[in-house]
This record gives sequence, structure tokens and C-alpha cells, in this order.
Amino acid sequence: MRRLAVAYRPVRLLSNGAETEWLANAPLYGLLKRNSGDQNGFDSLIGMHIPLEQLQILILLAGANVTISDADLCNAMSMISRDMEAMHSVKPLLPPRPGELSVREKMVLSKTAEGKTANDIAVELEISQRTVHAHLQNASEKMQAANKTQTVVEALRYAQISLA
Repeated sequence: MRRLAVAYRPVRLLSNGAETEWLANAPLYGLLKRNSGDQNGFDSLIGMHIPLEQLQILILLAGANVTISDADLCNAMSMISRDMEAMHSVKPLLPPRPGELSVREKMVLSKTAEGKTANDIAVELEISQRTVHAHLQNASEKMQAANKTQTVVEALRYAQISLA
């Protein structure tokens, strides 16, 4: 789907083309095909990438011989983009993303999310407890969080850290 994400206009793909051999192995395509009514007739995929500030929208049309003209696809993409921008101007679809955490801040937050104490983290990372607290404070400011718990939640929410 990354191939669709860099396209500036709608992309039409046929699963039987040599240049789209990768499509047969794409997980999303497999999911769509498995859940379609007629797997043998499922050969067309149309993708539209609509960027909107931090939000990236990918719209897929799929099925047996999806027929829509290129002009209609471009018009649909333009209308969807305009409508999304209009909705976003009234009420942002996503709050502003906080700043990126450093590698060390991510490590400290990940270990905090696992329930480890500042002392445990300090011993494991071979740093002082004071440094652990400094990393937590910096991460808290970047995540615009009020406390350690909210910092962990926001870091998870914005995929800065993940639970193993």
C-alpha cells in the first residue's frame, strides 16, 4: 500500500498484471480478497491517497472489474480532498502531534510502561535515577502530559513506544 501512498492521483491496479505481482502478496489485498463475495472475480483495485496535515487517508475501491473513468476518479479525489479540508477547518480531525521523543526517552518510557521503577530502570540502563527522572520529565513536556502515567499513554497513542 506504500506504492499508493506516494501517488499524487488515483492508481488503478489489476491483480493479473506482471507489474503488479507484488499486489498478490500484499496483506491488505489478501484481506479484501478473502472477504469478497467472488474471489475469482476479484481483480481490480483502485487506490487514492489524500494527505491532510498529519492525517494520511487511503481510500480503496476493489472488486471484479471495477469500472470508473480516470476523470471521474480524479474528480472524486478532488471532492473528497476539499470535503476533508473543510471538515478539518471546522474541527481538526487529529490534535497536533507532540514532539518526537529521543531514543533514551523512549527506552525509559517503555520500561516505565512495563511497570519498572526509576531505580530498576537506572540499574538496567546503567544511568542514575536522576537521569531517569530527567528523561521522564523531558518526555512529559514533549507529550504535553501532566504526569508519568499520561506520558506513557500519550507515547503509546502516538506510537512513540509500544508494549512488547
